Amino acid sequence: MSNDSKELTIRATAEIVNKIILSYNKNEVVNLTKLKNEVSKKFKLKNMPKLIDIIASLPETYRDKLTPYLKAKPVRTASGIAVVAVMCKPHRCPHIAVTGRLF
Repeated sequence: MSNDSKELTIRATAEIVNKIILSYNKNEVVNLTKLKNEVSKKFKLKNMPKLIDIIASLPETYRDKLTPYLKAKPVRTASGIAVVAVMCKPHRCPHIAVTGRLF
């Protein structure tokens, strides 16, 4: 990453943080993805700033207030159903008394 692109990313992150703080002070709801996309286009970035960079750029006075809103939610499976395998303790074949064989 060149110095110019690093500087643009820092400037874009700072603008995102400023807009988030202004919206928080006005009690407005912010679509973070849309905001990141708009600012990235404005600064002509190849990639949007990462969420961790935005959280790291928050001022100390707002960090405790805004971090819960910016944290990513846990990811679920696509269908909402998780496959769980349950293994029981191995035991002898119940047919050994009849067949005389183990398997």
